[in-house]
Amino acid sequence: LARAVSIRGELDDLDADEQGAGELAEALRAAVAELARIGRRLVRARRKASAPFARAIEVELEALGMPSVRLQVGMADDFAADRVLEESSMHGPVPVEFMVRINPGLPPQSLRDTASGGETARIVLAVKKCLADQDRVPFVAFDEIDAEIGGRLGLAVGRKLAEVAVDHQVLIVTHLPQVAAFADRHFKVSKSVDGGTTRTTIRALDARESEAELAAMAVGEGADGTALAEARRLVERAREAGQSGV
Repeated sequence: LARAVSIRGELDDLDADEQGAGELAEALRAAVAELARIGRRLVRARRKASAPFARAIEVELEALGMPSVRLQVGMADDFAADRVLEESSMHGPVPVEFMVRINPGLPPQSLRDTASGGETARIVLAVKKCLADQDRVPFVAFDEIDAEIGGRLGLAVGRKLAEVAVDHQVLIVTHLPQVAAFADRHFKVSKSVDGGTTRTTIRALDARESEAELAAMAVGEGADGTALAEARRLVERAREAGQSGV
């Protein structure tokens, strides 16, 4: 795709050099034909993998408290070869869309139109888990992936994040102690107003400060000994499960 776009740009810049233009035009035709050939292979491979991939995501979602979700991967069967250069993107010659049925009895709808923020976050996490051993992205960030979920599901989300962290460096912004307990390191983000200007600070916490922050996340500031003990138990459960690594 990049080669074809580059050749087209060179053609546009040529004025009088008819021989050079002819050579470039032939190179462009060859590049577009190769793009179409590779594009069709990609579409066939994606269609073959789409159903097993959707089922694998559904299995991961069961552990994340979404057992009724059903996914479909939608894409066109083919594309116009003479339009492949104009219609292709870095993701391929045809768009791919996730269709999701959140609740039984409802028709599948576009993921971006039907899922809530928390549901979308868990679906993204499930996708990342399924691709963990193939995804070459070394760093993954999840911003408030715990949105709209409670403590019980927080533990499940924490475990799944830790599984993803086996193959990736994972950064999580979270308000749930059940999720934060799975992390190897904690950083506290604070905001303050100084002279009418809002300032954000990030500070690394040591082990004792981490326990205090987990307790405060659970019960609020001024957590007592019981809350601190519960924070320690959360961390111990993560370690004992062998799932820490986030």
